[in-house]
Amino acid sequence: MRLKWIMCALLLAALSGAEAVLAAQPKSRTPLSETQLMGLVAGSVSSARIGDLVRERGISFQPTEKYLQDLKRAGASPSLIALLRKTKRSAFDAPTPGALATAGSETRVLDHLVNGSKLMNEGHYTQAEDEYRAAMKFDPANSSLHFDLAYTLAQQKKYAEAAAEYRVATQADPDNPFARSDLGAMLRLSGDIDGAIAADRQALAIEPNMEPTHYNLGLALLTKGDMEDSAREFRAALQLEPRDARAHNNLGVALQQSGHLDDAIAQYRQAIDLSPDSWKALENLGGALSKKGDIPDAEAEFRNALRMKPDSVPGHEGLGVVYEQAHNYQAALRQYNEALKLSPANAEIQSRISRVQRYLASNPVSDVQ
Repeated sequence: MRLKWIMCALLLAALSGAEAVLAAQPKSRTPLSETQLMGLVAGSVSSARIGDLVRERGISFQPTEKYLQDLKRAGASPSLIALLRKTKRSAFDAPTPGALATAGSETRVLDHLVNGSKLMNEGHYTQAEDEYRAAMKFDPANSSLHFDLAYTLAQQKKYAEAAAEYRVATQADPDNPFARSDLGAMLRLSGDIDGAIAADRQALAIEPNMEPTHYNLGLALLTKGDMEDSAREFRAALQLEPRDARAHNNLGVALQQSGHLDDAIAQYRQAIDLSPDSWKALENLGGALSKKGDIPDAEAEFRNALRMKPDSVPGHEGLGVVYEQAHNYQAALRQYNEALKLSPANAEIQSRISRVQRYLASNPVSDVQ
C-alpha cells in the first residue's frame, strides 16, 4: 500500500508542475490522446489533476459516449466526465509518441486499459498486468502503455521489471518527467542507487517542482552517504510540501549524520507533530535524545514507538541502549534479547548482549538494577 501511495504521489506531483512547463514551452505540449487520458485515469491520477491537464493542453479527439462510460468505469469522476462532454477537440493535433495506427487498434487498447484499471482497483495486479500486456500487442511503441505496465509491476514489487518498462517509456518520450521520476524510485528500490540519482536528477531537470522526486532523490543520496546533498533535497521537498512528515523525519536523519543533533531533534519533532503515529520518527527522536544524554525523554520516545511497532528491532535495541546508559543492565538485557529474537543474526545486538552479560557476571550486586 505504501508503494502505491508513493507512485501515485510521484505522478500527482509531476502533474502539479505541468502549468509551469506549459508556460515555458507551449509548443512541446501536445493535446491529450484517448490512450493518454485513459492511461492517466488507469494510473490512479486524480480526476481533478487530469481536468487541469485537459484545460491546459486540450484533447486530440472528440469523446464518444462509450469512451466516457469507459472512463467512468476506470474511475473518472463525474466532474471530469462533465468537463470532457463540453471540451472540443483541439485544432492542434500533432502525432504523439507511439500513436496508434488504426481506430480499431485504439478501441482494443482502450478496452484493455479499462479492464486493467478495474482489476488494479480490485487488487488483482497479475490480471491487470495481463491486460496491459495485451494492449501493448496492438501498440508496442506507446510510451503510456509501458508506463501503465510499469506501474502495475511496481505494485507487485517487481522493481527491476518495472524499471525496465519505465526505461522504455522514457526512451519513447524523453521529455516525460513522470516516467523518469518513477524510474528513479524503482532503481532505488532495486538497489541501483547511482542509477536512481541520475534518473531523479533528469526528471527534475525537466520539471523542478516535483516534491516526491526531490524526496526520493534525498533518500538515494542518504543511502549513498551524501548527507549535505540529501538534506538539500529534503529541504527542496519541504519547500513544495511543508507538511510532509517523511521529509521532516529524513531531513532529521541527514542532519544527525552530519553532526547537527539539535537541528535533527527539531525535525523529528516536526515529523511527529504532523504524523503522531510515525513510529520511525519516534525511534529517531529517541536515538537523538539518547545521544544528547536526555535519558528520561529518550526512554519515553522509544516506549511510544514500541507501542505502535512492537516488533521493531531498532526500537528494542535503542531502548536497550538507553537502559544501559542509565545503568539499568537487567532491563537493557531484556530489550536486547527481544531485539535478537526478531533479528537472530544481528551481530551488533549479539555484541551488546555479550557486553552486558560480562558486566552482570562481574557485578552481581553493586549498582545493577
